[in-house]
Amino acid sequence: MRVALLIALSLLAPVALGAPLAPSSGGVPESVTLGSERDAALRLTGGTPLVATVSGPGTLLGKIFLELPRQGKVSGLASASVSLDGRPLKQVILKRRRSRGQLPLQGRVPSVPASLSLDLPPGTHTLEIRLAMGVDGGAVLDYERAVMPPVALVPEAPRTVEAFAPTAAPPVATAGGVAAPMPTASSASDERKSFRLAVRLGAVVPTSELSVGGAGGVDLSWILPIGRGTPALDQKLRLSLGVGDSILHEQGQKIIPGRGLDPNFAEYDSVQPIDLSLVYTLPFGWRSVDVYLGAGYALNLVQAQFQNFGQASQSGATVSGALFQLGVEIAVGPGSVLLEARQSVVGADLGNLGGVGTDTLSGTTFGFGYAYLF
Repeated sequence: MRVALLIALSLLAPVALGAPLAPSSGGVPESVTLGSERDAALRLTGGTPLVATVSGPGTLLGKIFLELPRQGKVSGLASASVSLDGRPLKQVILKRRRSRGQLPLQGRVPSVPASLSLDLPPGTHTLEIRLAMGVDGGAVLDYERAVMPPVALVPEAPRTVEAFAPTAAPPVATAGGVAAPMPTASSASDERKSFRLAVRLGAVVPTSELSVGGAGGVDLSWILPIGRGTPALDQKLRLSLGVGDSILHEQGQKIIPGRGLDPNFAEYDSVQPIDLSLVYTLPFGWRSVDVYLGAGYALNLVQAQFQNFGQASQSGATVSGALFQLGVEIAVGPGSVLLEARQSVVGADLGNLGGVGTDTLSGTTFGFGYAYLF
């Protein structure tokens, strides 16, 4: 069949050049349908496209040539455009033959043929060849359709109640005759975590006269199901509820308003913070390290005990304020190790002896812990 293509090209060129062609003025496209195996030798007229319809899969080979003036410039004429299914494939510039043995016919000579090779997928396709206005030529098309291998079908198994269970997947036929289960919805979707539980220990550094004290807490977070598919939001925002406990104290000399200097003043504060915050994990990280920021509301339950001038007293209060967080998480095992700093801005009115107790519980809590997603 490849030999037939070359013979058709050699026969078509002299026929096209042996007689004068009608002037090219454009018109209705000329159509041809290629079968499973066919060689087509076709005339091309400038301005009138040639449309060839073919059914894939298969391989389409072709040669295109033009009739060009023997002398003079041909750059504006010697072009042909090829498109498949409306998509341009190539724009070819065809050159005159340089063989001195080619005799001029009607003042024209055939061009050097341009080759065309296409592998067509299954389906019906349309090939269009269009020459520039004012130039004519020809094309030889050779098409070989591929033979699809037979598909082995697997007999369907009798339907049972178990076959309709949500976890069961019906068998499907494959080209090799082997049944393969279709993917289920649970296997197609990735496993996503909804909650985060963190335990932390550390120390509180107050901004008042109170000494550094120990602190601990537990946080339960709900990972908000928003922004799925968006890297900046997907699994990055969570609502966190935290509870904790800390012990603060002050001991030493202190001036008591209206009574003077107490050399053995002592204050012991037990603080149980409850906070609700919104935490955002930054969308960029380094390998297994993530950084997060948070802000929220802090409620503190306080029990204070005092010793001043040898007398004991106690006071309770509920104070609130703002909470800010900055933390780093490092993936380790099934969860992550966290390092965190929490800044609380909380006012206080403790003591019933006229300004004896501290006036603020503000401070920074530094801690480390472990967080687990589930």
